[in-house]
Amino acid sequence: MKRILAIVLTLIMTTLALAACGNDYDFVEVGDDKKSLDIKLDDNKKGYSWKTTIAELDKLTLKKETVKDGKYIAKIETVTKSGKGKKGGRASVAFTYVNDKNPNDVYLGYVVGVGVNPQGKAEIRAIDEYKVNFETTLKED
Repeated sequence: MKRILAIVLTLIMTTLALAACGNDYDFVEVGDDKKSLDIKLDDNKKGYSWKTTIAELDKLTLKKETVKDGKYIAKIETVTKSGKGKKGGRASVAFTYVNDKNPNDVYLGYVVGVGVNPQGKAEIRAIDEYKVNFETTLKED
């Protein structure tokens, strides 16, 4: 009986731990086709705009980006290779909210870690948030 109780408690704790590790950021999601990332970030701070940087261009490509109704909207698609030796792997994409006049003035940024399988299906692995210029982040417009 103690063994069963211990197993049940272990399963419950594991489930709670995995649930706590979920994606707390709702600005990015895997597209319906499972081969793209749909991005929607607030773009309402005057004088700042979002810059997108993809680290592994052999795995991800920026297909579309626009600003509409105070939102930065982007679509990032996976790159699939055909033929012998095709591989998936890890990729990352950074979104940085930068001052239009001073590229060193970064208000906010995110790095999204993505896993891409050989068929080009994407999975969000990790999201990190960073603030670079604390003086800027404390200012009010």
